[in-house]
Parts: sequence; C-alpha cells; structure tokens
Amino acid sequence: MDVWKNIKLVNYINILSGFAFNSDFFTGEEGTPLIRIRDINKRNTDINFSGKFSDKYLIKKGDLLIGMDGDFEVAQWKGENALLNQRVCKIESNDKNRLNQIFLFYRIINEIKLINNIISATTVKHLSTKDIDNIQVNLPPIDEQTKIAAILSKTDKAIEQTERIIAKYQRIKTGLMQDLLTKGIDENGNIRSEETHEFKDSPVGRIPVEWNAVYMDEILYNIEAGKSPNCIDVPAGSGQWGVLKVSAVRPEGFQSEENKVLENSNFINPKYEVKDKDLLITRSNTYDLVGIVCLVKNPPPNLLLCDKTLRLIINKNKSSVDFIFYVLQMPFVRSQIEIHATGSSGSMKNISQETIRHLIVPRPEKTEQTNIYKILNKIDKYIKDEKKQLNKMRRKKTGLMQDLLTGKVRCLNLDLPD
Repeated sequence: MDVWKNIKLVNYINILSGFAFNSDFFTGEEGTPLIRIRDINKRNTDINFSGKFSDKYLIKKGDLLIGMDGDFEVAQWKGENALLNQRVCKIESNDKNRLNQIFLFYRIINEIKLINNIISATTVKHLSTKDIDNIQVNLPPIDEQTKIAAILSKTDKAIEQTERIIAKYQRIKTGLMQDLLTKGIDENGNIRSEETHEFKDSPVGRIPVEWNAVYMDEILYNIEAGKSPNCIDVPAGSGQWGVLKVSAVRPEGFQSEENKVLENSNFINPKYEVKDKDLLITRSNTYDLVGIVCLVKNPPPNLLLCDKTLRLIINKNKSSVDFIFYVLQMPFVRSQIEIHATGSSGSMKNISQETIRHLIVPRPEKTEQTNIYKILNKIDKYIKDEKKQLNKMRRKKTGLMQDLLTGKVRCLNLDLPD
C-alpha cells in the first residue's frame, strides 16, 4: 500500500446531475430514450423524450450512473445514447491519467453502499452530490488501476455471458413447456400439430384427442398441511428441527434455508417432514406467489411443513409427480388459481384445498407424461448447472473486488482470468 495514496474523490471527478425534462414531451415510441432510476441497469427504457434538449445531458454506452434515491444503484449504461433524467447522476474521471474511469466504477460501488447504510430515512432514502464529493479512497497508480479494471471487467463479461445463456435456455424452456404440455409428443417422438394430428376442445384449451382434461382430485391421493407453532426467526442448525416458512417455496425452486428453528419438541411430527420428490404448493402468499409449486430435491433432514405450505400426494398409478409439477406452472392453471384466490388484503391471498382439488389439468397416458417431463427435466438441469456456475463467478468477483480494490492483493504481476 506504500505507493497508494488517500485522495478525496471530488478532486478527481466531475458530477452531472440529471435534468427535469418536461413530461409533456414524454412518449412511448418516438424521441430519445430517457434514463430513470429504474432504467440504469438496463439496455433500454420504455419512455422517450421528443422535445429539444442540451447535448450536455446525453449519456453514451459505458457512462457511469448512480441512482440518487432508494438503493442508490451504481451502473454502467449498457444501451445506446439516452438522456439523463432527474435523480440520476453521471460521474466521470476529470483526468484519465490520474483516475481510470472503469476503475472508478468498481471502486465507488462499495463507497455508495456504505453511504446507503449510514443514511436513515422513514420513507425513501436520498443521495446528494455532496455525499459523493466527500468520499475518500485509497488510489493506486494509474497502471495498477488499469490492470484492476481489466481483471474485473473480464470477470463481469463472463458473468454477463452466463446470464445470457441462462436467459436463452429459460426462453427455450418456456416455449417447450407451452408445446409439450398442450400438444404432447406422438409415438414417433415429435411434437404434435393440428395439421398432422387430431385435437379437441377442453376446459384448458385445445388438447390432443388422446388426452383427457381432469380435476386434480382425480389424480390426488391426498393433500397434507403442517402446522406453524410460534418460532424465533432463526434457521435450524445441524441436528435441529425447523418449520418451513412460506418463502421456502419459490418459482426458482425449494429454498431449504427458509425455515424457523423449532425449539419446542412437542411440535415435532416426523409425518410432516419434507422428503425428496415432495410436490409443495403455497396456500397463502402474495397474489403473484399464492399457488406456486416446487418439486423438492434432496432436502436436508428435519424440516417440517407449515400450515401455509401444502404437500400434494399424487396417485402414481394415474399421473407422474414430475409431469404435474410442470403442468401446475402453466398459464391455464395459473388463471384458475388467480380466479379463486380469496382475501381482503391486497398483499396476501389464499386458496383452499378444495380449490386445488378442482383445478382442471390435462392428462396424457403415463408413458407420454414420462417422455415430456424427461425433456423438461433435462433443460432444468442444464439451467441449474449454469446458475451454479454463475453463483461461483459472482463469489469470485466479490473476492477479487475485496482483494484488488483494497490493495490486499497487488495485481501488477497477475494474469487476466480465463
């Protein structure tokens, strides 16, 4: 650290606060894109400005932006030329020979987080340019700044590439689910079409003539609900029993860490312990999350159902658990849930076991069900593996930022990451 020096950031940067553009010229299509706080981490916006403006407020790809309200997001603009709206500011180095612009981006992130943690507010937090002016940092020589910026940029590029791969395969999965769960697979392994196969009308839309539309009650063996005793909001440790929170069931899968430790052993009932291949559904949650499902895979021991998380026990002679897991995510099922969700609260809704039993779902023969879910399982596994890799890269980036931006690890002799 002997060659690093402590500097006041205001002497090294220029700050440009956004402009309050006249809303009379806001448009959804024509004009120049307008960057608001909600847009700074995107590549485009959904609002444009069609009036006259000063080029002073024109933002270009790569410019460093900070949201001045809320969470104080820091981002490099990823889109094309756009306008800087009020409550967003642009920061740039005033001397590229003293302060590398990309190094500035990575270095300022943690400082803005620290300010966010310090500022108190009863409603929305506000960041001022004075707060940014007062930031002091230890600054390495410019050649070391450049090397740090290159290492972190390459790591970010790898993260973005993985994110794009995940998004691509999630789109593929969505399309496959729509085709496979409404058209199915014929005896030749091809997705059916109405040009080559017979279809019929049903309560869930057009389906192959070989399929039936049935109530869930016809394929359910039972529905089980646990209990929710009073527990401290601390996850169960090794050897302890825990009660699931409703947040354990998420669209992205089962979240075993979302539980509360069960201190009173009188409430331990192994009958309601969550097991591998359990199909869980939330009976109470927000409007968007009530009735969502997850398929449990290799859960830790000693986790119990709560009263808001139901276990659907499928009659395996009539249907496959994996197949029903995918079917219950489809829009034609989701619409049935939303229609029957009750509750006066705008934030919390409920569905009854009776509603679940009367959900109408398509049911092909078991062999076809197996062929369908094997395809979807395969793409799910691919997405899961990519997400693991993504999390690994994010942890690596966090470690690199901690080491390189503090000088704990000097980088001049380090190679760029692969």
